[in-house]
Amino acid sequence: MTRQLEMPNLNPRNDNKSRVRRFGRDRKGVAAIEFALVAMPFLALMAGIIEFGLAFLVNRTLDHAVAESTRLIKTGQAQKANFDKAQFKATVCANMSAFCIPAKLEIDVRTFDSFSAIKNLPPMVDNDGNFAGNMNYTQSSGGQIIVARAVYAWPMFTALLGTDGGDSGTTRHLYSTQVFRNEPFPW
Repeated sequence: MTRQLEMPNLNPRNDNKSRVRRFGRDRKGVAAIEFALVAMPFLALMAGIIEFGLAFLVNRTLDHAVAESTRLIKTGQAQKANFDKAQFKATVCANMSAFCIPAKLEIDVRTFDSFSAIKNLPPMVDNDGNFAGNMNYTQSSGGQIIVARAVYAWPMFTALLGTDGGDSGTTRHLYSTQVFRNEPFPW
């Protein structure tokens, strides 16, 4: 088998045209380019899905923590132990387990004489996304109606992508509310 030598193309115009034709027909690396175009939106979407799922998990955990903590009020155990706002907040935080950072949690516990009296509760977060200063903890007695609310400031990192994941900058406020009547405990 003999090999023939090709004569080099001495016309630079023809050489550039053939390079362009070869480049147009070459399909090497197309998958890498397509992946590079699709990877960032795909990864951002996946991160958003994971982050929203985690926020929902934390919100359900907050709901459970508030329900378990308000059981102490409902049965009179919190009144017997003379709970204050800090102790109740610590109880909610303890029931949230690993998700709770006390500085990001705010609670509001109010008493009412009838369900129809529960109107126009003050907002827990102001327009700037900060905790409102009107939160309190009111001791209750047997048979009173209680509204216990909690708000937790959960960081949303995908809000940095401009997806409006947070309701205030990069923070989503997670809310939980329990409305109940105390048991008729004698103390």
